[in-house]
Amino acid sequence: MSDTDKFEDSIEDAFDALKQQRDELRLKLHLASMEVRDEWDELEGQWDNLVAKKDQLKHDLEPTVADATVAWLMLKDEIKEGYKTIRDRLAD
Repeated sequence: MSDTDKFEDSIEDAFDALKQQRDELRLKLHLASMEVRDEWDELEGQWDNLVAKKDQLKHDLEPTVADATVAWLMLKDEIKEGYKTIRDRLAD
């Protein structure tokens, strides 16, 4: 398996894990406060950005792997932390 294939697999795995968290949280949001919903709406905008970046990243993979990886991972981590914050607040 090439480095490019491994990289694409790692992107898909990380994306799938975030998608699962997103789907689970969406089910709980109907009981959430307005403040949590506002946080969710902000994260949804970032989610749309992440999806677009993932698709673009796969398209441009070869020439920009290092720079694109850093940007995508930072955005992914920011969304992951946001989801954790919302999950923790919903558990209260």
